[in-house]
Amino acid sequence: MKLLPSTTQDSDKTLLSSLLTSELHKDNNHSDDTFMITEYVSITDLWKHTDGRMESGVNIYLTTNTLVISAMAFFSQSISDINLFLFITALVAIALATTGRILCGRLLGTAFNKAEYLYARDLIRRYFANRYPSIESFLYFLRSSNNSIVGDPHETNVNPRVPYTIIATINLWVSILFGYTITALLYVIFPNQEVSIMSIMGLSSSLLLLIYYVTNLRRQINHFRIRKHL
Repeated sequence: MKLLPSTTQDSDKTLLSSLLTSELHKDNNHSDDTFMITEYVSITDLWKHTDGRMESGVNIYLTTNTLVISAMAFFSQSISDINLFLFITALVAIALATTGRILCGRLLGTAFNKAEYLYARDLIRRYFANRYPSIESFLYFLRSSNNSIVGDPHETNVNPRVPYTIIATINLWVSILFGYTITALLYVIFPNQEVSIMSIMGLSSSLLLLIYYVTNLRRQINHFRIRKHL
């Protein structure tokens, strides 16, 4: 599952290398160009690693949840004490929900890291486009608005591609898990209460948590911008 397109990562690297090779041999002072190409390759590798880490994190979390839920459904047939079963599943739900919240934070941070890498790659493309105007028409993904690589990095306009759909889906699942935990623990602590009342309380808790997560996402994005001076 690819969260973001990666069509530029190899094509631009190959294009820059092939188009500039002849020019570099003609220029006795090509150390800057060599450094920039090396830097571009290094940043591209970092971008690939970060993208793969985000993708792996989501896949592992989904797989873990699927396996855990399947296992709990299987072992439910062998546990005769309903209170014990609800208590165990509540603990498991808390663990899965906590992991999901941590994953959402990591996804948001990774989105900002990827945006910074993409911007750095754009600046290097702009550098070569300024140095060799003949190649600019070949750089389809030249998005940087800077006319030069020299400038104040704090004035850059880095717009991360935050995976809102994935984060929202995980937050929804986390809210359901917390709601189930509250319902299960209430049933264990107050076994004589009406199940419908405890279910309503759990559902209400899920809705309140989901609203909090959605409204808090914008604050988290602003926090990352401030921390990274973007």
